Amino acid sequence: MAAVIVARRRNYLARERVFKDRLNPIDCLSDDELISRYRLSRVCMLDLLETITDELQHPTSRGHAISPIVQLTTALRFYATGCFQREVADLHGISMSSVSRCIASVSRAIAMKVKDYITFSTDPEELRKVKAGFFNKTGFPNVIGVIDGTLIPIKGPSDDEPLYVCRKGYHALNIQVVCDSELNLLNIVAKWPGSTHDSFMLNASELYTLLENIAVPGWLLGDSGYALKPWLLTPVIAAGTRPQQRYNSCHRRTRCVVERFNGVWKSRFRCLDRSGGSLQYSPPKCIMIIVATACLHQICNKNNLPLPELLDVNIDDNDGENDDDNPLDLHSGRAVRQQVIDNVFS
Repeated sequence: MAAVIVARRRNYLARERVFKDRLNPIDCLSDDELISRYRLSRVCMLDLLETITDELQHPTSRGHAISPIVQLTTALRFYATGCFQREVADLHGISMSSVSRCIASVSRAIAMKVKDYITFSTDPEELRKVKAGFFNKTGFPNVIGVIDGTLIPIKGPSDDEPLYVCRKGYHALNIQVVCDSELNLLNIVAKWPGSTHDSFMLNASELYTLLENIAVPGWLLGDSGYALKPWLLTPVIAAGTRPQQRYNSCHRRTRCVVERFNGVWKSRFRCLDRSGGSLQYSPPKCIMIIVATACLHQICNKNNLPLPELLDVNIDDNDGENDDDNPLDLHSGRAVRQQVIDNVFS
């Protein structure tokens, strides 16, 4: 009996490990196919890979380590489709657990460089370009960005679960975004549960501190969920005059840019949209994924990569004006808004 056990053990120890072939799509797909499946062109992938390779190379004493390019394409495929990890694993010849590690490593590596891709500039020349872009498209003057909160669905976490239930009834993170007229992202805040109000996110952000303390020449435009400020203009509630109505109409056309940004972002990276299910990870890992895809959007936009088929993304507007703020700010905000109405829309 002992001899049989020893023989079986020898057979088990002698069994060779089987490694799947790992696909490197850069070597075998055209640029159009790469953009369709991974959202980035070959050049963009290689440039990004050069930037994050050091963060993706992990010391190991085992053979057949997953190369940085396979890690990157695995994560990109997940971002683009939001499909199950098993499908991504089969496509790239790795295990499901390896897919999870690739997504985490790539997301962390890209998110660490967010300031290289997304900045709210106060440089006068940069502000002039942003203002000119909005004015040429919609006729609204002195706009330095449009702001909104957008909901990203996630799996309900075990800690503080009720906080993540958004007003639409599902678990989510609420993400603050500011963009320009060309759908370039100027600011992102990704850390708040889905129940957090848009106005609260802004008030707790570095952007709020910046705009409160520095006299930036221009205005953000936001929906009526935000408190009116001298540097943040909201619609007129119950507009009763023609100038107010014209102001609201132009304000709405200009603010539609951020809604289009949300549509393009979530269409490009369907892991962010409910059509792709929801992000099945802890909130910190979801935040890394969200920030990473925001950086990737910037790369796509900078390189004029074609848009995917756009999803019908729901608009996350809040209803009702938020007057819960400093009365002096509200008064001065109304004065600035009325001056704009009198000078531009009368």
